[in-house]
Amino acid sequence: MNEETRWQDRYEDQEISESPALQSFKTERDAIKGFLELKSWQGRAVGLPGDDATPEDIAKFVAKTKERVPNLTVLPNEDNPDDVKRFWNDLGTPDDIKGYNPPADAVVLDETLDAQLKEIAHKTGMTTKQYQAFRETYVEGTQEMETKNAAIRSEGEAQLKAHWGAAHDENMQITDTMIKQFEDKNVPLGEVNTAGRILLMNVAKSLGNDPQIFDQINKPKPTKTPADIRADQDRYRARLKDSKLNGQSRKDVLAKYNQTFIDLEPYN
Repeated sequence: MNEETRWQDRYEDQEISESPALQSFKTERDAIKGFLELKSWQGRAVGLPGDDATPEDIAKFVAKTKERVPNLTVLPNEDNPDDVKRFWNDLGTPDDIKGYNPPADAVVLDETLDAQLKEIAHKTGMTTKQYQAFRETYVEGTQEMETKNAAIRSEGEAQLKAHWGAAHDENMQITDTMIKQFEDKNVPLGEVNTAGRILLMNVAKSLGNDPQIFDQINKPKPTKTPADIRADQDRYRARLKDSKLNGQSRKDVLAKYNQTFIDLEPYN
């Protein structure tokens, strides 16, 4: 379109005919359509707060914007606990652990364990979806570990049967009895692996073949060496030769002197 046929020239008002804003419209119809689109956009637009906006102005701006964009959230004022809570709620973090619910088809967990997982999720600010993913990952890892442990137990059982042969069942009963009899109830032994079973059975055989092992285990070991005990003997013997030692004191030294001979017996 050339200068002689410009539609803007039909208007004597230079504010219209020379308006830069209208130069991009090739026809008057295009200009009218543009105006209508602008009015429509203005009805939907949210004006940005100016430099002199008050907190109330900003709050109204945020509220109006969220009407248009429901998923919009705003960074919190870290000095305001309620605002921080609002922020995490916007992201999907529930107010407490009761807000975490696994899918209907999820694996059922022990109540205590389930509560512990929810506590971890809430303390770390997980959303409900993140909690579900976290829970699912935990369950998968536990199931994988249980599968590996079952394979290890099965392999261990096969090794015991191969090692003990026909005596397998009897040896299992013997080692079970040993565990039950000697296990410290305050410090449970837990599951005994293949090497542990063989060790217990070897110990049982040794104790059966040599009962004196019990005495060696149960008899307390002297706290002094033979040289220490003989040195005590010499010291007590010298004191007994002292003419000034009499009465109860002499009896005490004599008792200690006699005890040295008993202390030397394990070394003879």
